[in-house]
Amino acid sequence: MKTAEFLARLAEAFSTSPARISLDSVQSELEGWDSMGSINLISLIQDEFNLNLSMDELDGLESVRDILGLLEKKGIELE
Repeated sequence: MKTAEFLARLAEAFSTSPARISLDSVQSELEGWDSMGSINLISLIQDEFNLNLSMDELDGLESVRDILGLLEKKGIELE
């Protein structure tokens, strides 16, 4: 999956405009990155990459870069 496509999917998960999501986006800037957005994020990662996240892993995510870093740590690299 390409990074731009993943960012668009994140925008859907967080119920926001794709224009508001970038690699530099942080949780505090995205209203949709709340408890429901976190559930949507888990679902996105499970569906797209067949990965299960622990609550500790989810709690450590504060930015889009953190999400990409976690995916990379799990062996998933976006184009």
